[in-house]
Amino acid sequence: AIVGLLLLAWLYYLAMDRTSGLAAIGLVSFAALAQLAPSLFGAVLWRGGRASGALAGLAAGMAVWAVMLAGPQFAPDFGLNVPAMLGLKDPFATGVFLSLSLNLGVFVLVSRARPPRLIDRVQARAFVDRLGPDWMEGRGGSAGASVGDLRALVAR
Repeated sequence: AIVGLLLLAWLYYLAMDRTSGLAAIGLVSFAALAQLAPSLFGAVLWRGGRASGALAGLAAGMAVWAVMLAGPQFAPDFGLNVPAMLGLKDPFATGVFLSLSLNLGVFVLVSRARPPRLIDRVQARAFVDRLGPDWMEGRGGSAGASVGDLRALVAR
């Protein structure tokens, strides 16, 4: 795995445009990492989020990221020049905005279009309703054990 990672880093070094600095590479990589945010927040805060929606949103957002942000790292003339078409000055901000917007939109649309599977319902219950209004009542933990059950188990 380490040798493979070093090989990929060397190939990236050979392929990338050397006019961009280290800060530009870091910004593009952080923009790729930001693609996880809609799925992460959607999974934690929204019961209707589905795994299929998260995967579809990530795929759509990463596709836009690859064309608008990562592609120009390898060839400056590569990719869509959407900021110039729209009369905008900052291609990085436009690429991040469009990729995250598409990511979030596809995540919501696919999640709402797909019926929930059992695993989706179980995980939504475990994460989203964790601190709901009845979390301190005697409904027990994830196994459904009550305080009395636990006392009987400890008394053995």
